[in-house]
Amino acid sequence: MWIVNKVMYGLITLIFVYFLTGFLQQFAFGSIPSEPLLDALHSTGGKVKEVSINGWGQLPDGNFTAEQLSGMAGSAMSQLGLNKDDYTISQTEDARRLCVRAEAVQDELHAVILVQTLKAAQSEAAKGYVVVNIELNNSNNRDLINWQQQLKNIIKEFGCLPHINTCLTGWLDGKLLKEEWGIRLENAFQAAKATTVDRIQYTDFASYTGYSPVIADYVQYGNKKVNVNIAMRYSPHDNRTYIIVGSPVITREY
Repeated sequence: MWIVNKVMYGLITLIFVYFLTGFLQQFAFGSIPSEPLLDALHSTGGKVKEVSINGWGQLPDGNFTAEQLSGMAGSAMSQLGLNKDDYTISQTEDARRLCVRAEAVQDELHAVILVQTLKAAQSEAAKGYVVVNIELNNSNNRDLINWQQQLKNIIKEFGCLPHINTCLTGWLDGKLLKEEWGIRLENAFQAAKATTVDRIQYTDFASYTGYSPVIADYVQYGNKKVNVNIAMRYSPHDNRTYIIVGSPVITREY
């Protein structure tokens, strides 16, 4: 587990830069477009079991009341197709922060909306942020692209520049042979049309990062662009090899 934590620590700078600073493909006549992250995971032989899409944006203004923040959270839930009976709203406040959280838990969807204002300190202006997180049990190409665009639209609706991060999780039954790890990860990068920037591999764990020109968003890693992060981990507990595909980077524990 310390190996996983070490890798996560190594990526935290990338995640932090990304979160402080039209991927949607057009198609006609009902054709399903290629989605590089799904293509990457499928090329390993795994199937998508979980999808996590996280979006955020900085609001143009940071001066809001709790009632206004609640209204914004409810509006975002409505745009996700959820009504008031489908979610709960809670509020937290301290000397520096006022936050409203809306959460919906359904069989195949877990959605969380956070709308918050960081109160002004001395000469600083108040800042506001909106965060939209969804988790799905599975997804196909069209579903994933639609959800990504839906999060972008919600964040844009509040006058924000949207930042989107996507993570897909799947698994293979059993443990791979030593030589299979590199082969499957290379296949995944080829499927995403990505080149490798960095590789980390230990016993029962491997993580590759790289860049794909077909994915619009990226973070800067030194003097290189990064927008594809693929990791594999064997778990003896359930005898599975887990595959996690993230863009621009993996932002969940693995």
